[in-house]
Amino acid sequence: MEDSVVQEADLELDAQLILLAATNHELELLRTLLRKGSANVQDPDTGYTPLHSAIAACELSSASSPVAANGASLPTTLTNGHGSETETNETNSRNCADEVEAAAKTMRLLLQNGAIWNDLDKNNETPGCLARRLGLTELYEIMVDAGVRAEMLLNRLDGYELLGDEEGAEDEENEQKDSTTMGNEDTQEDPMEAVGIREATSSDNTSMQQSSESNLADVNSEDFLRSDLTFSSDRLLDEDKNGVMMAWESDIMQRTADLLVPTDGLRILNIGHGMGIIDGFFQTKAPSAHHIIEAHPTVLAQMREKGWQEKSQVVVHEGRWQDIVPKLIEEGHLFDAIYFDTFAEDYKALREFFSEYVIGLLDDGGKWGFFHGLGADRQVCYDVYTSVLGMDLLEAGYDVDWETLTIADLERAEQWKGVRRPYFAVETYKLPVPRLVLTAESADFDQVTVDNWKDEGYQVDYLPFLGNKKEYVRHLNQLADPLELGEKYAIVGSEIAYGDAAAIVLEFAVKPTPKLCALVAYYPTALPHVGAGFPPSLNVVVHLAGSQGMGPKYHSYAYPHAEMGFAEEDLETYDKVSANLAWTRSLAAVRKGFGIEVNLERVWEEHLALEFSTKDVDGTMATMVPSPYVNHVPTLTGGIGHDDLKRFYRDFFIHCNPPTMKMRLLSRTIGTDRVVDEMYCTFRHTQEIPWMLPGIEATDKEVAVAIVAIVCVRGGKLYHEHIYWDQATVLVQIGLLDPKLAPNGNFAATRLPVVGVESARKVLDEKSVESNQLIQDW
Repeated sequence: MEDSVVQEADLELDAQLILLAATNHELELLRTLLRKGSANVQDPDTGYTPLHSAIAACELSSASSPVAANGASLPTTLTNGHGSETETNETNSRNCADEVEAAAKTMRLLLQNGAIWNDLDKNNETPGCLARRLGLTELYEIMVDAGVRAEMLLNRLDGYELLGDEEGAEDEENEQKDSTTMGNEDTQEDPMEAVGIREATSSDNTSMQQSSESNLADVNSEDFLRSDLTFSSDRLLDEDKNGVMMAWESDIMQRTADLLVPTDGLRILNIGHGMGIIDGFFQTKAPSAHHIIEAHPTVLAQMREKGWQEKSQVVVHEGRWQDIVPKLIEEGHLFDAIYFDTFAEDYKALREFFSEYVIGLLDDGGKWGFFHGLGADRQVCYDVYTSVLGMDLLEAGYDVDWETLTIADLERAEQWKGVRRPYFAVETYKLPVPRLVLTAESADFDQVTVDNWKDEGYQVDYLPFLGNKKEYVRHLNQLADPLELGEKYAIVGSEIAYGDAAAIVLEFAVKPTPKLCALVAYYPTALPHVGAGFPPSLNVVVHLAGSQGMGPKYHSYAYPHAEMGFAEEDLETYDKVSANLAWTRSLAAVRKGFGIEVNLERVWEEHLALEFSTKDVDGTMATMVPSPYVNHVPTLTGGIGHDDLKRFYRDFFIHCNPPTMKMRLLSRTIGTDRVVDEMYCTFRHTQEIPWMLPGIEATDKEVAVAIVAIVCVRGGKLYHEHIYWDQATVLVQIGLLDPKLAPNGNFAATRLPVVGVESARKVLDEKSVESNQLIQDW
């Protein structure tokens, strides 16, 4: 008995020495103590671990230089006229920096010796929480990195069974826990309770992925599906008052829907209906197919009550996604947009979904997303899981950037009143999205260009170059700072630069720049030295005005008829032809950098079906941008702008084609933002065709003509159509033009150089008509 008391006293003394060495950042002493002691001891009064102690010491050292909530130093009060404020601040700043560096070294040593990154103190704070509250960014990032390493290791070990004696291992674990805790027997809330896609319970382990058995009984997928749910106007709660979904999420869902479904008429799959918030937003996109997977009987009953099963194009699958998704893949269903938002499932479920199933469900060029509530009960856990997600997504073959959405103070707004536990306690929501940076030598920039990139689905930031090169380069270096592992940006994560800014950016990009995936420079005023090369992973495109006369060895395009400024619509030197050509090339470089593929063919096919099959004027217009134009080149028929084009489609095109008209696709070429179709068109001229033969009454003649359509797509919608055909061959076939009637005058020709149906037949079959029959000397 006496020996055990002495042993316990020795353990307490060792623990106090470890905590004191961590507080004083005494590395050598700490290293010696850790050879026989634990890095996870806790102070009985504060609950501080050595990691907490090392961080808290920086607060004491900077007491004379208080830190504001945003991390900025506040003015220091001077007394008795001794010293200057500047000198005092500089001294304090140096001392604080030295202390933070010492703390960082101490923390790394502790972590190397097995310190748990997310142990809680008596204030319910992890070491990372403490560092964040004190504004110690470097120390906070150390804790986030430690959390990421721990969680990634647990992810990899998950599913492996430990070898050895189970009972002995358990005894050893209990013994270690007893020896490393100094009187801290209070029940603590686990900092990683937020482990599911939407979390509902707290847990009692150190990992975000684990839940204690007592809490598993509290909520899991099977129990949740058997539980009663309560709907109200602003929330959906389970029988234990856990928040399943709440109305405050609407802004998140709206933005998510806009990113996933940038245009109408797409095929959508949503897994987890809940309150139906995002499905409601999806319905505003007029989907061509809208599949919903929902497993909870109460939610399904609510859906039936609201008529979801009867909505046009909606298919409700009743059951668990794990049972339904494989069947959808087996049946060959493909989707343009997929959203995953389940409740009472852990991260393994999400990882399984995007690692195993998304590839079988998502069509080329499609997008998918999920509700990111992982670790959202505290900021450090949320940041850890955001990084873990980035790495796991990258491993599964997906690039991800994060758009930050500010969340209102939900506590102050009393959103959690009547809810068992807040499931989202952080200030921002991370939403995946590609990011693009525009830069030029002016305080603002051409809004049309900005809007065009936004229409393509990019988050656009503008970085002005205002003459200070050093400051500008500093900002360029900081562009990647807010990005997580696996994210990209364009200066265009890709970067698009203009003029003087383009010259500096090209020089900047010669050295390897992580996360910069593409660079597009418009009419740079200078180019890097000819010997300079760009990193192989960087897609570089340079657009040069005709007056520049520069020809770099890397990928560049010259526009002989254009002057500098040709791509900016708000300048006098704007040249539409050159700008449109450069836009296509720029978009190709940016998409390649981000690894984005867009299904232009689907957009065009849907437009054709609405024109010629269903003859739906409003549906046809819905596939186009707000201000489109169509030009049938031989007759100048069509329209510019929404109203004129809608009138043209309604009164002169869609309902004015002969019932015998048929289009057969001969070839299709798909580019970055254009589709080129070569078609074989046949019809009997039984009525006036205003767009092809305006003012010509029916001749009852058979006509066959080759038609070429060049279609431009912007932001997932048709921007313009240029339609070409040989009008002379049409006139010959309906009898309005006789090739043998050469005009009078000084012409030696005995016939006009035009042909009839032979023109279209030779396109259909090159051997059907001999070539060069109109060449007299052939």
